[in-house]
Amino acid sequence: MGRRLLLNLSILVILGSARAQDGLSVPRGAEIPSAPSELNLPAVPDLPPGPGSLPAIASHPANAQTSGVPKLDPVVEEPGLAGARPRADRSIDRAEGVPAESVRDVSSEPLPTGRQSVAVTVDVQSPPSMNVHQPATVRLVIRNTGASDALKLRVEDRLPDGLKFIESDPKPDGEPRDGILSWTFGVLRSGSEKVVHMKVEPTKAGSLEHGASVWFQTGTSAPSRVYQPRLKIVQTASATSVLKGHEVEFRIAVRNEGDGPARNVRITARLSPGLRYGSGGRGDNEVVTDPIPVLARDQVEELDPLVAEAITDGPANCTVTATSPDVVVTKEEEARSVVTVEVVEPKLQLALDGPQRRYTDTVAPYQLEVRNPGTAPARKVRVTALVPPGVRLLGVPEGAKYDQVSRRLVWSFDRIEPRESPRRIGFEVKVGDVGKYEVSAEATGTGGLKANAGRLVTEVFGMPDVDLVVSERQRAVDVKGRTTFFIRLRNYGTKEATNIVLKGSVTANLKFSKLLTSDGVPSDLEVWSKDGQIRFARGQTEGPAIPRLGPGKEVVIGLEVEVTGPEPRLATLTVTATHDDLSGTYEDMAGVKVLPPTVRER
Repeated sequence: MGRRLLLNLSILVILGSARAQDGLSVPRGAEIPSAPSELNLPAVPDLPPGPGSLPAIASHPANAQTSGVPKLDPVVEEPGLAGARPRADRSIDRAEGVPAESVRDVSSEPLPTGRQSVAVTVDVQSPPSMNVHQPATVRLVIRNTGASDALKLRVEDRLPDGLKFIESDPKPDGEPRDGILSWTFGVLRSGSEKVVHMKVEPTKAGSLEHGASVWFQTGTSAPSRVYQPRLKIVQTASATSVLKGHEVEFRIAVRNEGDGPARNVRITARLSPGLRYGSGGRGDNEVVTDPIPVLARDQVEELDPLVAEAITDGPANCTVTATSPDVVVTKEEEARSVVTVEVVEPKLQLALDGPQRRYTDTVAPYQLEVRNPGTAPARKVRVTALVPPGVRLLGVPEGAKYDQVSRRLVWSFDRIEPRESPRRIGFEVKVGDVGKYEVSAEATGTGGLKANAGRLVTEVFGMPDVDLVVSERQRAVDVKGRTTFFIRLRNYGTKEATNIVLKGSVTANLKFSKLLTSDGVPSDLEVWSKDGQIRFARGQTEGPAIPRLGPGKEVVIGLEVEVTGPEPRLATLTVTATHDDLSGTYEDMAGVKVLPPTVRER
């Protein structure tokens, strides 16, 4: 596994003398070296090429007068070339100067080792004078004078206003964007160069300044050897099951399966709540060993046996982990071992279920459920239920015995296997007066087994039982005659009935004429009749006709009606009643036979 450094160097080179001359442009604050020269800037790790990097910039005014700077020979265009080249320096040539391998992309190749030194210069060779609308050639010369290769080389040329790009060799990456052309190269080998020939055309007279920027990267690598120690726990138990109160022994070993040593290896054993280390002293449910100073490759270290006591029944386990500062892994890869043993013990569990609310003189059913949730058979099991006084047992259940003196029901079972289906038993009683009745039950077995179902309280409430009867005074009535219907309400229950609402309806040939009441009927009760519908109201407000009707109480309401026509032949009154404890309605009806006029004339 290696360590890789990526450096981004930026170089500023200006063609000309050590002083800026007429029209020569350099970045603010930059020092102008001798031309051509390079400026080595501090490396910036992992800085991608682009406008955010520090570029190497070269600029040359198209009509600048220079002093102390070697003048370029006039640029002469030669047919057959994508761009022109100067005659003065034939050594600077695309075909002659750069081997093909010096510009290939090696970004995916391994970086060289050791210190890297890169020095890149850029030279803009532009004619000192040009004519409007006359093609001219500009050359960009990029050299690597350092001892190491420059990686991911990129050149940008910013065309000044008034200078039109025609073509270049090699071609740019794309069309000019915001007046900027770019060329991307792979690697520029040490001691090599790259030349870009550009053909341009001035579009207006005046002073032009042509600048170019270069970005590149360099990098180095260093080899390292990385080791990975890996720990593994091997754990076994002396038995797969153990009786409650007995001991079980865990044997533990740790091994280094990696390719390097692990230092300060620490072993931790944690016992689940069903196990206990020692007698409740040091380490109660966690044991931590002294660290192993060094665990070499393939070395195995065995620990003293861990002896634990089984204190509760059911599955119990010992979880062992090994850690070392030299071993860094995820939770899924940690050195961990879990060994589970079964602690066996018979157990009893008893549940009692029954109603919490009942009405007087109704049947209350009770259900008992006994089971063995342990891991050993429960023997000689007895289930006892107490029948409370004030209720009547409706028969002795099958398989049970009843002691009338102690009011106890007893069921006996020779053996209940662990985790078998629950044994379900039950009984029924008839509750009496209003009050609270308490039922309790328990189960016992050999070896001190005991389970208590607790106490279940059933509260008995009174229930209103209102009977509605509608009757008539006489069976037959002549047309224009009168008769009386009686509405009788009686509460046969053990609780007061409240807010009794009455509604009625009569056939079309009956007309209400008079209200008759008995004791218990409110004095402000009124009856309203319209379109055959009869409404009972209190103080001209429709509502409960009878606010309260106690247990055993009775009220009678009489309605006198007049027969107004012969049809229908059976004139009827239908009444419905509701109250607070009734989810539905009571309904009753009475009728009288209407005698036709011919019968009366005889």
